[in-house]
Amino acid sequence: MDIEIPADVSLRPMTKKDVKAVGKILAAQNKEEAEEAVAYYKKNLIGQYVMTKGRKIAGVAGFEAIRDTDRSFWLTWSGIDGQYGGNGINSGILLELVKRELQQEGARKVFVNLSTQDPVLGGSGRRFGGAEQPYLDFGFKIEIRQKGYYTANEDVMVLGMQMTEEHHEVNKAFIDAEVHVNNDEKGLRILDYDEIEETDDAYFVDWEYVGGIGDNESKVREVLSEISGFGGRVAFVGVPSDAAGVIEIFKAAGFVEEGRVSDLIANGLDEVRLRYNIGSKHVYI
Repeated sequence: MDIEIPADVSLRPMTKKDVKAVGKILAAQNKEEAEEAVAYYKKNLIGQYVMTKGRKIAGVAGFEAIRDTDRSFWLTWSGIDGQYGGNGINSGILLELVKRELQQEGARKVFVNLSTQDPVLGGSGRRFGGAEQPYLDFGFKIEIRQKGYYTANEDVMVLGMQMTEEHHEVNKAFIDAEVHVNNDEKGLRILDYDEIEETDDAYFVDWEYVGGIGDNESKVREVLSEISGFGGRVAFVGVPSDAAGVIEIFKAAGFVEEGRVSDLIANGLDEVRLRYNIGSKHVYI
């Protein structure tokens, strides 16, 4: 969908001088996320933008490439200054401007993580819940909803939107690259685990492929035991959909498949999301 952009509204790269004003816009939505965003901006402004109305900063948005994928991107922090939201500038305008920048980058598909307690982009005041609606209206689709991700009562939703007409075409050059050759025959090595930022005791497990025999389900269980010792309540892992052997090892250790993020890695190559609930007191339905 194409949205008409007012003549005095545009998107430009964020500069260090913009960070303070951007932080205030984001803090009006969520103070903790604003602090995280500002810390990120102080290190890296690549792919980060401000929306201006005349000479005034009216909003913020950005994106970053997802490594080891065929032109997939995550949206980063987005927000609209309260004095402009509903006053000639809405979420559709901001998303349309970002979409045009992503098209310049050659993006194939774009994704966004949303909390079920996020404020609505461009909404009046801090109205929580329904944060996905502006994105759905723009053309995003819900890929997966993972229960109890941020806290026991706060879920994450991953939304995705195709950026090109080639979504039925497989990029053979990418699939044939070394990292995606014979993945169903490779083993895994656990690299690390860590608590996920902005969550309450949720952990992710980081791993890599190895040729031949690697770690088995016993090693995965050892990692889960260590996470439990740190007070973890849930562990998550993502695996390419063509890595059947790796998926089976995690499942043998007790992980269950929650769903998939379609075409995240490439057209026809999804990311399978698995979880392991630690202890019996946390029930997610």
